[in-house]
Amino acid sequence: MFQFGHLGKFTLADEGKGMSRKKKVSTAKSLLLTIPEVAIKLNVCRGTVYNLIHHEGSPTIMFRGLRRVHPDLLQKWLAEHEKQAA
Repeated sequence: MFQFGHLGKFTLADEGKGMSRKKKVSTAKSLLLTIPEVAIKLNVCRGTVYNLIHHEGSPTIMFRGLRRVHPDLLQKWLAEHEKQAA
């Protein structure tokens, strides 16, 4: 069951035996993509994304020990590699 909560976020409520858990789910769009999100966008597996990063120079940002990808940098990198392949 979806419920709208504080600050434009909605929560998921599990209907259980008298106790309900609520998990906050953000409705805001992320500024940076995770590796699994990049894999989904490119329709490849996570391993392929890591290979592109380590062997092909796909751009990433390390943020507090987490590897993230800026969507604009990914688009630019893909366009450059598309030209090289042609």
